[in-house]
Amino acid sequence: VQRRAAEALVRTGLQPAMTPPFDPVADALPLLGHQDRYVRYAGRQLLRRVNRNHWRDAAMALTTPPAASEAQLVLAQTIRVPTAVPPMLDRQLALLQAGVPDEALPGLLRAMHLTMIRAEGVRHTAPYAAIGAALLARFPVGRPLVDRELARTLAFLDTPDALPKLVAYMTAPATHREDQIFTMYCLHAMRAGWEPAERKAVVQWFLASQEQRWRGGASFIGYMKDFWEHFLTVLPPDERQAAEDVMPSFQPNVILTSSGRPAPPGEDTARLSQQELREYLTLDPMAYAGDATRGERVFDKALCSACHRSGTLGQEAGPDLTAVAQRFARTDLLDAILTPSKAISEQWASVEVATRDKKVTVGVIVSETANALTLQPIGGAPVSIPISQILSRKAAAVSPMPEGLLNVLTLREIADLLAFLERTPGP
Repeated sequence: VQRRAAEALVRTGLQPAMTPPFDPVADALPLLGHQDRYVRYAGRQLLRRVNRNHWRDAAMALTTPPAASEAQLVLAQTIRVPTAVPPMLDRQLALLQAGVPDEALPGLLRAMHLTMIRAEGVRHTAPYAAIGAALLARFPVGRPLVDRELARTLAFLDTPDALPKLVAYMTAPATHREDQIFTMYCLHAMRAGWEPAERKAVVQWFLASQEQRWRGGASFIGYMKDFWEHFLTVLPPDERQAAEDVMPSFQPNVILTSSGRPAPPGEDTARLSQQELREYLTLDPMAYAGDATRGERVFDKALCSACHRSGTLGQEAGPDLTAVAQRFARTDLLDAILTPSKAISEQWASVEVATRDKKVTVGVIVSETANALTLQPIGGAPVSIPISQILSRKAAAVSPMPEGLLNVLTLREIADLLAFLERTPGP
């Protein structure tokens, strides 16, 4: 009832210039302490539409969570002049020093963040330093989501002594990999305070992420490379050179050869999952920067020309790929390449023929007469089988096109192949 009432008052078009038909302190402010977060949200939305002079002092006086944090949040949302920021920062510091429970800390941090945004670029040195010191004394609290917000805030405040503590947290074996990456996201914004021990620890962290072949979505490599390049800028020239020597280009998916040395970039295609390969080929801009001229050579290397025709290349033992991009999107083309047995065209479905001499031949039917059946096996010469020798024949359960044809290619070669297939055919 309280939530619906607050929402109804919001829908009346209430504005700060209007006199509210209720008492903001007695009727609306208590909603900020309700156990239901939706009621608290409705209360904030209602107070935002009432002149803050009617309820500001009462809101600043709240001391218990979640009401105090919610009050600071709605106060930050209604700031109209930068002079309102310092009193709020002082109040938030007092709430923090009074001992906010860990579970209530994200709410107060959110209010702090919004208050700092409302400062419009002005750094309030004294309260920022005091807030940073109080937060650093609590970090980490052992709750990942809370620790992330603490790390984010400490990085923004550039709190002295925060950097070694953040590095220690990021490199601790017990820290989850996702939390490590988020901490690096915070660290890469910190420019001062890097000491040799911290710099060495972060270099080792990046090397470990390579050795353990960390993986993620399509943007993962780009984000990690961006972190690495930002981190290099804080290193002295000699340390930077040494770091670049041990890791000349950041490749999280690096594959080690039997000699223990990294394989050349792109040679790990066979180690990528189909999902990772699909994401790269459909989402990464580099996958669309292939060279069609080089792709013509790849068309032959990947054995595409053994069964498919593209322009004047190849032979027609399978679908003609001359204008395939005009009929299919890249996602459909990848489906046909990566999972050829997912959908088999009736025109090119292969058959499995067993003869009386116990031989089995699989291929596409080229022709059939009363005397002989001619099959075209993949990559081989046509085979003519006398009808009298056929013991049985049945539709093959799999496509004549084998899976894993892209495994022999580098990522650049795959991009070149797709550029060749997706080119506009000449007249």
